Amino acid sequence: MSDGESFIVMRRLRLVVSLLAIIGCMLALSTTVGAQTSPVTITLWHIAAEGDPFRPVLQRAIDEFNAAHPDLQFEARAIPNEEFKVQLQDAIAANREPDVFQTWGGGLLQTYVDMGVVRDIPELNGEVERRFVPEALTFSTFDGKRYAVPANIAGIFLWYNQDLFSRHQVELPTTWDHLIQACHAFRQQGITPVGLGNKDRWPGAFWLMYLAMRTGGSEVLINDVNQVNSAFFTHPAFIEAGRRIQEAVNAGCFERAITARTLAMPSGFSLRARLPCSFRGIGIWAV
Repeated sequence: MSDGESFIVMRRLRLVVSLLAIIGCMLALSTTVGAQTSPVTITLWHIAAEGDPFRPVLQRAIDEFNAAHPDLQFEARAIPNEEFKVQLQDAIAANREPDVFQTWGGGLLQTYVDMGVVRDIPELNGEVERRFVPEALTFSTFDGKRYAVPANIAGIFLWYNQDLFSRHQVELPTTWDHLIQACHAFRQQGITPVGLGNKDRWPGAFWLMYLAMRTGGSEVLINDVNQVNSAFFTHPAFIEAGRRIQEAVNAGCFERAITARTLAMPSGFSLRARLPCSFRGIGIWAV
């Protein structure tokens, strides 16, 4: 990434590969539904808890499906993000996994594929595949097989506090070097430049992923997910991303003890009202 390239808005659309990673036992449903005298229940776990903007969309889809299929009913359970990850792992270890569950795709989903926890969805090929944007199925496709249905796409942006920039007369940066200079300016005035909250680790991963992508292109991340072309953390793009993160740390860009806090988004969260820092890198779900 050259210094002249714009950095302030992280415009890459991050795929939130959600529903549906279908469990192997679902294969038997097509042969048993006809013999049932009571509805077949399909358990569904997801993270669209109270306050999540995706919750009403998902619930409406579930309600419409259940109304149209009285012999086949979804029983949904919403679990907060971090709890979801732990509970799903425990359920899989105990062979009590739900029939359908939310997934972010990538390496963890591939682990489930290798373990035989999920099956592929051949219905996603052909005409159905063409209904999605080209990148939507990338992070849930392994060895040419589809394992999840994309539910939504979220943009990740570097949001900024306009009031702080105006009040302290700091110029809005448009390059990496200008971002570092802005961090210095805010830090000298006792203001935290970048709010991170990396206790759950994924907020900090945004910085590594997007810097690597801007250094080496999107193929670096795709190859890393699919473990091809030796695109691991020794790749020059990841090394350069790490160097720039260290540069930001040295410039005092991030708040102190970043691993001590989470980036929790409670119901009613207002990005504008709760951004005491200058920047925050987070997705549109926080707005």
